[in-house]
Order: sequence, then structure tokens, then C-alpha cells
Amino acid sequence: MEVGLGRIWMVRHYLESGEVFAVPPDPLMTPDDRPAIRGMALPAEVLARIHGENFRRIAGPAPKALDMELVKCELGRIAALVDASGGPVNPAQEIVGLLAL
Repeated sequence: MEVGLGRIWMVRHYLESGEVFAVPPDPLMTPDDRPAIRGMALPAEVLARIHGENFRRIAGPAPKALDMELVKCELGRIAALVDASGGPVNPAQEIVGLLAL
């Protein structure tokens, strides 16, 4: 499972289920000596506030237009960090190339 998707799955599973599960592999959360964790099984009305109302409070009621120059600048910064770390794949650099078209 892709890192970002694994993290989303873990957070949602923690909030929504009452199951016991292991933290999925994630460079920001593993290696980890913690035992498996139990989800909180929050009620639907609480989940609606977390998933929807908090997002709208922070992001606003409608999508905002992207400043593509800022996007390219940030992707360039991320690409440079990935290159400096010696990572084998640099998706940020690939996106920068696509935006230049």
C-alpha cells in the first residue's frame, strides 16, 4: 500500500472502527515497537464533524484556484529534497516536468 494511502487508511480505521490492527508500514511511523492499536469506533455524527465540518472550517466551503507558480516552486523544493536524500524515485520532479508542458 502506498505510504500516503496507508496513513489515510490507518487514521480512518482508527476513528471509524473498533477493531484491533497493526500500524501499516510508513517511514514516518515505523519502525515502531508499539503493539497493535484499537480503533475508537466514533459515532457517525462525530465522524461527520471530523471528516466534513473541520475540513470546511479550515479549507472553506468551495475549492480555491491554485497558484500554479507556487505549486511549481513547492514541487521543485520537494524534488530537490528527494534528490538530496538519494531516493530512487522522485515523483515531484516528474510532476514539475508535466506542469512545464
